[in-house]
Amino acid sequence: MLAGFPNKAHIIENATADLRYIWMTKGELRYVLVSAYVQGFHAVNYVSVVCSTIAFFTAVLSPGSKLRAEAG
Repeated sequence: MLAGFPNKAHIIENATADLRYIWMTKGELRYVLVSAYVQGFHAVNYVSVVCSTIAFFTAVLSPGSKLRAEAG
């Protein structure tokens, strides 16, 4: 995504450190950075759905057992 931009490491460092950097950029760089953030949010949500689904089916399919209370 950043193939045509000089100082890629500097751009990545600033974009991940402070969101204000993204709002200060203009043109194609801003488009690339915003697109990367949106893709990142989508990826996190997909991982969350997968983990939640695994946890749900693990809870449903695991055998239940009674908890015993110990007198204190």
